[in-house]
Amino acid sequence: MPCTPRPFKAPVPNASPALEAVAEKLRASGSRRLLTAEGIRSLSTSTKNLVDNLYTNVRKNCWADAICETPASLRSGRMDPTGRWHLRNPHVSAFTDNLSHAIQLGDIDEVDYHLSSGRMPLNTCDREGNSLLHLALTSGHLGIADLLLESGASPQYSFDPEVPELDQLFQCPDRVAPQLSSIRVDILRLLLRYGAQIRRFPTLNILFDSPGNAPELLQLLIKNYPDVLHERSKSGHTILHSAAAFGTPEVCDLLLARAPHLRTTYTDWDVTPLHMAILERNEPTACFLISADMSLQTRHGYDRTELFLAACMGLRRVVKLLLSTTALFAYPPQKWVSDAKAAVRVALYMGNTEIVDMIRRNLGLSWRSCLSPFLTCPRPALTPSIINIRGIETRRSRSRRARSVRDHAHTHRPQRSGEAGWQNVNGSGNVSAPAHSLAAVSNSGTGNPLDGGEVVGDAMSLDAQVDRFLNSVGGSGQSTLGVMDTVVESIEEL
Repeated sequence: MPCTPRPFKAPVPNASPALEAVAEKLRASGSRRLLTAEGIRSLSTSTKNLVDNLYTNVRKNCWADAICETPASLRSGRMDPTGRWHLRNPHVSAFTDNLSHAIQLGDIDEVDYHLSSGRMPLNTCDREGNSLLHLALTSGHLGIADLLLESGASPQYSFDPEVPELDQLFQCPDRVAPQLSSIRVDILRLLLRYGAQIRRFPTLNILFDSPGNAPELLQLLIKNYPDVLHERSKSGHTILHSAAAFGTPEVCDLLLARAPHLRTTYTDWDVTPLHMAILERNEPTACFLISADMSLQTRHGYDRTELFLAACMGLRRVVKLLLSTTALFAYPPQKWVSDAKAAVRVALYMGNTEIVDMIRRNLGLSWRSCLSPFLTCPRPALTPSIINIRGIETRRSRSRRARSVRDHAHTHRPQRSGEAGWQNVNGSGNVSAPAHSLAAVSNSGTGNPLDGGEVVGDAMSLDAQVDRFLNSVGGSGQSTLGVMDTVVESIEEL
């Protein structure tokens, strides 16, 4: 497992065949709402943008100042890729030159001879500003490094007292030696055994480079430097954030046992250790944190639940655990359901049908409710009532017909609501509609487009839809026939 986050190599996939299957299922279900080819293209575009932003920007911003960047010393040329410094140090004796040369050659007998003479201090630097211990470690001669430490060399010494040896070695593990992970583990074990400290927060990530050795290394660090449990980066990251992203459940359990307050800590941007585990696809650690009652909350600047993030990352076990626990109570119900619908769309697009089925079955979500932003209502078939002798009646002719009906209604008193052939709609006594007009709307097979264009039987009764429309436009100054003709005209234009 890497000690710094790597970009996900797999590109955002194209729409999965499962999405086409759902489109066919919706068409065959008899619902008047369809997932058309245009809807699939729109869903694909929105999903690609969402996942790409999640992979690149959101993950990177979550780390902020807690990842290893290329150090300024490397860019300025003061350090070469081997990890050695190039600084001016004119106050160097001949004994130091001889010993530094023997260390770089790996001549342990020569080094032992110089050390036994006792004629020079161990905590000194060569002409380039490298301490003797630093030269031994960057050269890969761990036996000489062990001899220097045993003779009294300090693991904290360097040209800069604020930068201990471990922070020097692992400023940027991808760009500065030592490169081999096996050597890294041996160096960490050697220096931590002699009481080395870590003062730069990104260096903590190197502890989890080897998951099998992480518990041992972490215990050595906590034993000699217990304040590490309370250290935080400038943006608020803790050691548990790094352990959740790169470590194992055993490491997280060790940290929580020593420092229970880490369970409720988060960064300045509300990034929790659980967020880090999910975004780095560390499924075992994420499941452990959920079981350990890790606090759940949306991130500042990215208002999504952990369920949505887990579905986007394809973490089936995490999704199942979130749905089976009381995680939903951490959010308002509408927020949990809204993100669950978005998670269904993303998981369906990426072909994670098992995650889709788990979320829909657990929350009782229908396909229409999950895909409503991308569904369309088919245009109803033309009826003889809207066809004139010249063919299809135009929109302008229907408007003229509506005005003529309204003018006729102003000069003729309509029947009372209790008389035959009339039906009161809104119960106010001043707006009514002919029963045959309501029947015509009902036979059109669609509901009021102002209410989402759903099928009448799927949403509400026809009377309730017309009542809502009349209340929205107001009945004053308009005749009953004029208003109802407007309703019919709006439906016909779908």
